[in-house]
Amino acid sequence: MSDRIIEFNDGRKIDEREFTEKRNGRIVEFFEKRGIPIQLKGERQNPMIIIDEGLILSAYIKNFDLIFVDQPYHGGEIERVKLNYQNIKNYPVKELFDVIKSAEHLCGYRIKLQDHDLYLCGYQHRSRDNSILYPHDKLYPVFGKIDLHVYKGEELARDIFEKVSQDYDVELDQYENRFFI
Repeated sequence: MSDRIIEFNDGRKIDEREFTEKRNGRIVEFFEKRGIPIQLKGERQNPMIIIDEGLILSAYIKNFDLIFVDQPYHGGEIERVKLNYQNIKNYPVKELFDVIKSAEHLCGYRIKLQDHDLYLCGYQHRSRDNSILYPHDKLYPVFGKIDLHVYKGEELARDIFEKVSQDYDVELDQYENRFFI
């Protein structure tokens, strides 16, 4: 299945996947240039922006504009940053921190392996030699310390937790905002 083609007002055409990857790359670059490693999770067209392995920023992306809002759901816009070369290179770090600090953000849910500092970060779908595809009715979770699965809502996190806890000693963990402490 191919992605659709996006046509701009000036006649340029680009594949939607290529457009989204370019834009999402700019989001990552924008934050990393300011010393803030992020993860983009969820839908590639509208990803959650996660810092510190669990804080879901009240922000979204529209075309190449990074839009910060004052609260997670239906918040009012407090800052709009065009993700062009100039802003990626020169946007003030202090201003970014001030914008982030001024908003309310979601503390995401994670699934933690009990008695370990390891969190659900993926699933294994094939055997080590890649010869066997595991059945999809059973989960084969992978736990780690980076690139964690972060869930916006408790209900979805609890559903995944219930499935994983059938075979593993896990606990549902809500991120504690320590990013600005």
